[in-house]
Amino acid sequence: DTYFYENKKKIIDKLRKSYELTENPKLLFDSKKYNIVIHRRCTRVIYDNNKQKVWLSNNFYIEQIKKIVKEKSDKDIQFWIFSDGEKQNFPEFQFLENNDAIIKNQNDLTDVKIKMMLKTNSLQTLHHFVKADMFIMDKSSFSYIGGLLNSNKVLYSPYWDKGYEDWVNI
Repeated sequence: DTYFYENKKKIIDKLRKSYELTENPKLLFDSKKYNIVIHRRCTRVIYDNNKQKVWLSNNFYIEQIKKIVKEKSDKDIQFWIFSDGEKQNFPEFQFLENNDAIIKNQNDLTDVKIKMMLKTNSLQTLHHFVKADMFIMDKSSFSYIGGLLNSNKVLYSPYWDKGYEDWVNI
């Protein structure tokens, strides 16, 4: 059926408008900041047809954070990591108070505080995916839905669910 592919933009725009009409959880973002949300799935490792792991490592996301800090040096950035994982899934991070964390052993990132939103309510998590100024997806259907509903910048690491044409491949 080619209907979806021929009308993809119209359908996604309609979905976005419908989402805006629903009651949504309160955003935790500071509206004065450029809010970048990262989805980090931890609870289940997924394998492709060749028995290769398809999940993205913490180091993959740390590299993305480094690139963004350099590219967006003119912005007041707040990073958020939403994950179904627990603190022990993030050994590269030093946890501070109030859900803040910094990346260990990264002298160039010592000023970068990351809000660690672990085991957050799914609806609240999705709403932050949708409203982020920039959303960095993990390889999951949950991320995919957030990416489709986000009308800002979405970064996508290719996997079997094909990326939307407006997304940036990383």
